[in-house]
Amino acid sequence: MWDEAFLKRTIEEWQPCSKEPLKLQDAQEIAENVAGLLQVLGRIDRRIRQAMALTEASYES
Repeated sequence: MWDEAFLKRTIEEWQPCSKEPLKLQDAQEIAENVAGLLQVLGRIDRRIRQAMALTEASYES
């Protein structure tokens, strides 16, 4: 799923956080976890925006 160049860059960025040498498989797992986190944050953001819009609409009426 992930481009090898992207995974190698991921290793470069995350290697300082690991005592063990990171492999391409580790980079793939990191990328998948970060992508999942961003999806969750996106859902939370949408829910907050919806709640804020409902609150604003109730004040306007």
